[in-house]
Amino acid sequence: MDSGFINLNQSKIHYLLIGKGKELIVCFHGFEEKAKTFLVLEALTSTRYTLIAIDLPAHGETIWLEEKPLTAPALVEILERIPALSNHKFILLGFSMGGRVALSIYQYIPERILQLVLLAPDGLKVNFWYWLVTQTRSGNSLFKFTMKNPGWLFGFMRMLKTLRFINESVYKFSYHQMNQPESRLRLYHIWTAMRLFRPPIRLIKLLILKNQTPLKLVYGRHDRIIKCERGEKIFHSLKNLCSIHILNCGHQVLHEHNACEIVKILEN
Repeated sequence: MDSGFINLNQSKIHYLLIGKGKELIVCFHGFEEKAKTFLVLEALTSTRYTLIAIDLPAHGETIWLEEKPLTAPALVEILERIPALSNHKFILLGFSMGGRVALSIYQYIPERILQLVLLAPDGLKVNFWYWLVTQTRSGNSLFKFTMKNPGWLFGFMRMLKTLRFINESVYKFSYHQMNQPESRLRLYHIWTAMRLFRPPIRLIKLLILKNQTPLKLVYGRHDRIIKCERGEKIFHSLKNLCSIHILNCGHQVLHEHNACEIVKILEN
């Protein structure tokens, strides 16, 4: 396993090279995870693939000191500066938040993507609350205030759960991300740094059809955070280009217990 950094103004983007295979897979992890998460695939992929796993801003060993958020075009340029990847075609793989990143990147270089593999992907549907606090000035001000004074939000979340607007899993996941001051600060920095990753799904569908890019959607059967019905509804028109795979797990699709199945999906 090798690693390196790509300099970006004041920041350093960290990446890992996992495996020694000729075929390349660029990997993006989920929220509060890191490039090393993809080591669960190493034993099964090391002879055929090289995984290029990126630590996103405020994650892993990446040092993020930028005042402005990261953009998809900037991330494409960063990828181009990784020697193992430059000018090569590759598989694009994203888990959860990393799915939103993968979709955002795909629109700029669709001709170089051999297949698009999304594990329980975020970004297929615009979440109103995420849009409010990351895309509007008033919402962002409220977000910043709430990170310091979260009491009202916890009460509001309990009310939503009681009224069944959110399920128990979403409530627990949200509470876990917000119940400690350092967790709230981290959430604010991550959402702010990544707020410009807004994949245009209609355009992406057209590009998938134009470039005949295989799209593979992988979901957990018991996932209450991101459900497979969302992907089925959005991409049903792609027909043979899109396949949906259901694993016997929850949201944590990228787990060692699922490694064999994920690799089979990649190879088929």
